[in-house]
Amino acid sequence: MACEHKDASGKKPPRPKNRARSKKRNAILALVGGGHNFGIAFGLATLGHLFIVVRKRSWFFCAFLIGGLLETAGYIARFVSCSDESALGPFIVQTICILVAPALFAASVYMILGRLILHLNAASISPISPRWLTKIFVGGDVASFLIQVFGSGMLSNAKTTSTGQTVILIGLIVQILFFGLFMVVTVVFHRRFVQAGMDLRREPQRRGQIGWKHIIYVLYLVSGLIFVRSVFRLVEYAQGHEGALLSNEVFLYIFDSVLMLGVMVVLLFYHPTKLLTGRKDDIAFESL
Repeated sequence: MACEHKDASGKKPPRPKNRARSKKRNAILALVGGGHNFGIAFGLATLGHLFIVVRKRSWFFCAFLIGGLLETAGYIARFVSCSDESALGPFIVQTICILVAPALFAASVYMILGRLILHLNAASISPISPRWLTKIFVGGDVASFLIQVFGSGMLSNAKTTSTGQTVILIGLIVQILFFGLFMVVTVVFHRRFVQAGMDLRREPQRRGQIGWKHIIYVLYLVSGLIFVRSVFRLVEYAQGHEGALLSNEVFLYIFDSVLMLGVMVVLLFYHPTKLLTGRKDDIAFESL
C-alpha cells in the first residue's frame, strides 16, 4: 500500500530512495483527504442502506450492508494508519477491509439477478436456473473472499509478503472469472427475455416502484464498476510494491474508492426493493 508500515518483525519493506517524495505526498493525501473523507462517505451510504434494509426487511441485502461497514472501517483505519506508520493493527485492518469489501457487494449483485428472474417468472429462459445461479456465483464469491483475506493477512510479515501478494492475485482472478461469467449470464438473460416478448410484463403499478429494465441497467452499471475495480486491483498486485499503482495513493482512490462508493450510491437511489417487494418474492427467494 502507499502508506508503508513495519511488519511483525519491526522492519519496513524495502523502498527505493527516489520514492521518498511520492511516499510523503501519499501520506499527506491520505491524512487531509482520502481516508477521512471516504470513511465518512461510506459511513453515510451504509446508514442509508441500513435504513432501507430495516424498513423494507430486505435481509438478502445484509451482505451488501456488511460490505459497506468494511469499507467504512477500512478507510477510517487507513486514516489512522497513515497518521501513525508504526501501528501495525490499523494497517492490517485497512488492507483487509478495503480489499475484500467489494466481494460482498458482488454477492449481493448476484442475488439481485436471481430475485429478478423469479420476480418476472422467467426461470425457463435463464441460462442458469435461479436456484443454482445464486449458489454458484455466491459460492465462487465466498471462495474469492476467503482467499483474499488469507493473502491480506500474510502482507503484515516481510517474510510472507510476496506469497501474500500471490495469494491475493489468485483470489482476484477467481473473483474476475466468476464476475465476468455473471455479466455474460445477465446479458444473455436480458436478450432472451426481450426476444421472448416478455418485456411488457410486471411494469410498475404502485408509486415509487421502478421497472425491471431499470434493475437490469443498474446491474450493468454496478457490475461494470466492480469489474473495473477488480481488474485494477489485479494489475496493482501483479506489479508489486515497486509498481506505479501500489506506490501512488491517487490510483487507489480513483479506481477503487470512487468506484465502490459509486456502487453504494447507485443502489441507494435504485434499490432493488423498489421492484422486488411483496411476500411472494420473499418466499421465492427463501426457497433458493
